Amino acid sequence: MGNVYPRINPSVGVNDAIIIPVDYPDFEGDKNLGEIIKSNREQYLKWIDYFSSGKLKTNLDFVDHWIRMPQKTSFYRIPNFEGENDHRTNQGSTTRLAQAYLDHITTLVDLTKYRTVFLLFPSDPKPGVLDTGFPPRMVEFTLKEGKRTLSVFGGIGHGYDYAAGTPPWAVWIHEISHDWGLYGHAPGNGWMTGILVNQSGVSQAMNAWERFLMTWMPDSLVYCDTKDTLRSATVQLSALERSDQQTKMIAIALDAQRLLVVESHGHGEWFQKRPKQVEFLRLNIPDNGFYYIVAYIVDTSFKAPSAPLVNPDGSSLREDDGNDPLFPRHAYFLKVEGGVGSHNYTIVPSKPSSYLAYAAVQGDSFTIEGIKIQFLSTGDYETIAISKA
Repeated sequence: MGNVYPRINPSVGVNDAIIIPVDYPDFEGDKNLGEIIKSNREQYLKWIDYFSSGKLKTNLDFVDHWIRMPQKTSFYRIPNFEGENDHRTNQGSTTRLAQAYLDHITTLVDLTKYRTVFLLFPSDPKPGVLDTGFPPRMVEFTLKEGKRTLSVFGGIGHGYDYAAGTPPWAVWIHEISHDWGLYGHAPGNGWMTGILVNQSGVSQAMNAWERFLMTWMPDSLVYCDTKDTLRSATVQLSALERSDQQTKMIAIALDAQRLLVVESHGHGEWFQKRPKQVEFLRLNIPDNGFYYIVAYIVDTSFKAPSAPLVNPDGSSLREDDGNDPLFPRHAYFLKVEGGVGSHNYTIVPSKPSSYLAYAAVQGDSFTIEGIKIQFLSTGDYETIAISKA
């Protein structure tokens, strides 16, 4: 299962990328650029090393100074580059904007060894100053040396990520994950359950299915069974946000193409709660004692529709809550038994408390197609009982 783009950044092997800081005649870069690059580069590389179990290496180079763009910020706006889109990628205007950056950068930096360019922008832009959230991926650009297929990922600027205090490295991971072949954005797009559904959330982990799909999850971290052969068992799960080598995934095959996944979330190295994030997203997440498990079903044969589903008049089917089955996704979260949550965590930013029913805490359970998942106790690990209902 993957998307339609040709792979230029493998999920196993080596990625070649570069961080390029850019500023403007009317918007100068931060004085502490070295510190910004060092912290984001270190976290990016540490994340890949841990979650890939060392299977993916990244040569992440960087330019150690701000490259001054020739035009003022008002020039680098997507409306200035609108035109007919490339129907294969639907990235016409964003690709042209990225090319405008590369037109200048390529005169100063040789990009021919790279497949990914991470543009780093000055901090704290005023509203509407820059269009920085553009991710043209795996498309052909013109460099001074000739044509080169690249992904060019804008950093973060004014908008959702900036308002939530999202570090640039988290945005970079989210974007390049699609290059590795992941759909992302499910289950629970926009929820606080992982970096591929919300790079601004408290969880900076991959979900268990994504890591398993990439072949990054060691077999020793997965408890497996099938619906037909299910045996009663007690399993201790470790939170995905914790860097350790304990069991991370319960996987039960329901049939030839559907997989039931249970995973745990909580505090750990890949959990981050930031003051701007708490205020902007109105979070209710404790500094300690935060834990829960979720269950979801993955359709392993899923193929993304060629066009989004809409009403006959072209309007949206309905407001998407990130888990609505009317919107095609490869995975959906399941509610706890009884459909009522027994905690008050913020799992979905700015959404009603009914979403609490998807996160189970101690004493809660799931019953899914004749399979009982009981959350017995919490502590160093979450203790889960599996049985036939």
